[in-house]
Amino acid sequence: MKHLTILLSIVFLISCGNATDEEGVQSSTDTSEIEVVEAVDTIVKSQRAAIDSAGAFFIDSLIENDGFDPLRMPDYTKGVEGLLVLAREYHGDEVSDDMRNASWFEFYRNGERYYLQKSKLKFEKVFDGVIDEDSTSKTGVKVSGRYKDGVFMANLKALKEGEVQQITLDTNVVLPGKSLMFEYKGLRYRFYASAYYTMRKGKDRIKYVANYKMYLERDSAGIKTTQLIIANPIYDDLRDIRGFMFVGDIDNDGKPDFIMDTSNYYNGSTPTLFLSSYAKEGDLIKVVAFHSSVGC
Repeated sequence: MKHLTILLSIVFLISCGNATDEEGVQSSTDTSEIEVVEAVDTIVKSQRAAIDSAGAFFIDSLIENDGFDPLRMPDYTKGVEGLLVLAREYHGDEVSDDMRNASWFEFYRNGERYYLQKSKLKFEKVFDGVIDEDSTSKTGVKVSGRYKDGVFMANLKALKEGEVQQITLDTNVVLPGKSLMFEYKGLRYRFYASAYYTMRKGKDRIKYVANYKMYLERDSAGIKTTQLIIANPIYDDLRDIRGFMFVGDIDNDGKPDFIMDTSNYYNGSTPTLFLSSYAKEGDLIKVVAFHSSVGC
């Protein structure tokens, strides 16, 4: 897994200036993005006929007949226990009074290790290049703490100051039909995902990905517990499937936790905190905090 500093950059790569084509897929002349597209297309080609235990990643004729599963997880309309925000600039309405008045923990990296510590956040008014009409207006808000790339968490009793154990994965994105396996405290875990896709007419590229579902599975002496943790009806592009920002034991209960961006919108960001200590009986994890924002 990439370090937190690198992974958090996923959130900040969202740009208002990227154009879209007639099918709503992001366009760019950036050569690095072209390389990503080519790599994704190679994966798609290799997966067309593949169906594994994770589900399937294949062309489904039902998609053309509006065969979408409307399930969306996490459900952002439901209340959560905690608050979450990243160190960055926001539109004014994306920062609430609850955030200003909360008692925060800052999650940060120092060298090769990760820590939680109590922290006082700064909320500074800044110029919003999208909304503010002139240089004298300042409706934007810059959130900052002690560390440049901090992740801030509040209203969660399970959090304690100290070092946080990281879990290293081979990659930070779970593509449909793929699995990410790891071990922690003597138990085997894996993330895996399934989805359908449809191709662009006359082109050897996907048009969109539909019915994406990601699961977490734990194997304890052959007894498997599986939980659906992410579901999105549609992504405009395979590249819009977001990744983990961190995987490790954030609440120090001996079980995996993680932070990931769960947005399915190219210009949106929804960092989401999943903690095992809040999971209900029979589950492995629970969403306890998230924060949604847009680039423009």
